[in-house]
Amino acid sequence: MKKTIIIVVSAIIALVFLRIILEPKEHPDPFTGFKNSDLAVVKNELHNSQLSIQDVATQIKLKKILLVGEDHHVTEPQQYFTNLLEQLGDSSLVILLELSEDSQSDIDSYILSGEEKYLRAVLGKSNNLTLEHILKWSFKNKTKIKKVLAFDENFWHVGFNRLFLTDSRNETMAQAIYTSYINNSNSRIVAYGGQMHMLKGGRYRYDNESRVPIFTRLLKLGISESEISSIMLSGKTKFPLDSIWQTPSAVLTKGAFGKLPFEYFINSPVFKVKNAEELFDIFVNLGDLTDIKKYE
Repeated sequence: MKKTIIIVVSAIIALVFLRIILEPKEHPDPFTGFKNSDLAVVKNELHNSQLSIQDVATQIKLKKILLVGEDHHVTEPQQYFTNLLEQLGDSSLVILLELSEDSQSDIDSYILSGEEKYLRAVLGKSNNLTLEHILKWSFKNKTKIKKVLAFDENFWHVGFNRLFLTDSRNETMAQAIYTSYINNSNSRIVAYGGQMHMLKGGRYRYDNESRVPIFTRLLKLGISESEISSIMLSGKTKFPLDSIWQTPSAVLTKGAFGKLPFEYFINSPVFKVKNAEELFDIFVNLGDLTDIKKYE
């Protein structure tokens, strides 16, 4: 028995050591400074390009699927998200959240009953984001919500994949959105999670197929690009352009802002793209951000 334990532990140590050797190295953040010509574009275009939340709702009114990317662990993205849903005024929504799939039964019970013990069970998982605001809003608006789905993989699944240098989360999320789209023809499908998952194109952090974001995967599944919108939520100190664009508002990328380098908005490594329009349709500057307090 002792010999078996030693062999198993040694094998695990060897596997972890091999993983460390083989893991791709992190690339540096791409932003190195603004070009003067780009600054001139921003200063010329910004005043007439800023959109209110009502304007954003008008822009996406006809979209069947919304992919909303947040900066984690701050309050304002969740607040903007629920305010945007209220502006849209839909009578039937399917909301998919970046929470582990094993949270689903507790989410169902919470939306049905509103009992805090179920909310506590969801938010108490160490790998779950603190999406308390969205879950509470969903309970209060449950008459127009067909389903709230946890569409991320479980902790052990994610950990096992990472151990072997693989990642299937984007595909899992895309399949959940696609299934919701097919099975709920009269509902708007709204997915909320980290920015990188919700990008339109490219490959983030590492240049490999597992890092292709959800939008691209939905296109491959046969959904028309005209039915999807990618919306990024960020704020002060989270993106380089905030030093110039200081008024909370949104901009579209189908105009001059879309031609700017993506790293002005998303200062993380993304491969095979250059400009903002390749990564998202709408970018929202929320201004000052507030850290979320741990749910207790």
